Amino acid sequence: MSIARALSVVLIALLGAFATLVVVFYLVGFNPAVLIIAAVLGLVVWGFLRWQQTRRPSTPLLWLVVLGVPLLVIAYFAISTVVTLYTVGDLALPVDDHVANYDRLWTAVDAVYPYFDAKPVDWAGLREPYRERAAAAATDAEYYAVVADLMGELQDTHAYVGWIYPDIRWTFADLMPVGDLAVVRTVNGTDQIAVGDIVTAVDGQTIDEAIAALPPIMRVSSTPWNQRRYALSMLLSVYNDDESLEVTVLGADGESRTVTLTAPDQEMPRSWESPAITVNTLPSGVGVIGVTRLWDNDEEAMLATFDQALESFAGAPGLILDLRGNGGGDSMLAGEMAGRFLTEQFDYGKEHFRLRLPSRFWLSVGQRTVAPRAPHVDLPLVVLTDELVVSSSEEFVIMLVDSDRAQSVGRTTGGGSGNPIRFTLSAEGATAQFSSGDLRRVNGERLEGSGIMPDGPGECTPEGIREGRDPDMAAAEALLGVGE
Repeated sequence: MSIARALSVVLIALLGAFATLVVVFYLVGFNPAVLIIAAVLGLVVWGFLRWQQTRRPSTPLLWLVVLGVPLLVIAYFAISTVVTLYTVGDLALPVDDHVANYDRLWTAVDAVYPYFDAKPVDWAGLREPYRERAAAAATDAEYYAVVADLMGELQDTHAYVGWIYPDIRWTFADLMPVGDLAVVRTVNGTDQIAVGDIVTAVDGQTIDEAIAALPPIMRVSSTPWNQRRYALSMLLSVYNDDESLEVTVLGADGESRTVTLTAPDQEMPRSWESPAITVNTLPSGVGVIGVTRLWDNDEEAMLATFDQALESFAGAPGLILDLRGNGGGDSMLAGEMAGRFLTEQFDYGKEHFRLRLPSRFWLSVGQRTVAPRAPHVDLPLVVLTDELVVSSSEEFVIMLVDSDRAQSVGRTTGGGSGNPIRFTLSAEGATAQFSSGDLRRVNGERLEGSGIMPDGPGECTPEGIREGRDPDMAAAEALLGVGE
């Protein structure tokens, strides 16, 4: 056989192997077995062609089949991938048309969104009313507001429009729900209110009315408890051109007073400017590592800081991992941190997808796994949670709690998991975001809408908050067998 003919046989074999690879890839998603199957079938194709060469001369029809079929498969796969990417908004818009863009967005959510069976939303019934609003939008800003309202119908932490996020000039306090009360937990830049005060009205509105008046993105949530906690954390804030709030509080003396909170003439510190990792040692000797977020400009340095903190507590009687307030970020970073506490690989759940997406390796079901990372830390471990722990930080909790490596204390987590997709709304970069993945724990329980219930609650009271007591820490120490 001539060199040219041998090369053509090899080329066709490679095309056949690649075609097999993309077909299997498309059908079952990425898996190492896919590569093995493709290699074996590629050899089969090569062997068949080589056999044909030794038995009798090949015909044009044979070459058309062995060359044309793989090329058709590859072409179909490439075209369908481009169509899918366009459908879900990963490709730039060819035209700036609100109605056309709205139709694509509605179709993308209809095809991808995994929680329609769990959400009280009639997605089909919403299509025309919101389409009419999109057609009536005279500006991009009006259109984004329509889409924000549409995403809000999903009642999903990961469904919103980020482009219209309000400019927060100042947040005076973080309010914490204690039963039906809104209690001041921390104060920022004012002496008009104090920790432990109970807020009863904002700008003449009740707490519920004030929450309802917040910008939509401040009320997006997958669970009522996460929605209220997050809304309360933002309730005493001024936005955009506003400068002050009128707040009515019930003080420690039992007297009600109304004060005006005015934003100071300075830049408010931003979350990304605060440490992502905090370290503390309790009087009992128990180490406390706070992980305030799972993202950073330098995640490698953040992980190194976490590891250094672990090393510093090598002789401690126990360790508390404080995730309260952690809104998530990078689940891979969570896995790197959790891996320090494990001695073997743990499959902590499965993520289900309605549509096979290139960005999700064409999977319909993806295994979520955390691997051990040396050196192993065998200290007794308790994780602190609250209603603001969502998304990747909830995965962090699941990795440790469901593997029986840790116990948890606090309040039920936010219950929001979505592996979100960002859909392009305009050439300027505005995007809508919505969930694509349905994460379920090893027991089959869906994380979305449920959250993770702690092993032990920390009972908060206005008096305790005023006095600086941390019932979560006390309960965690009790589980570790130390403290008072």
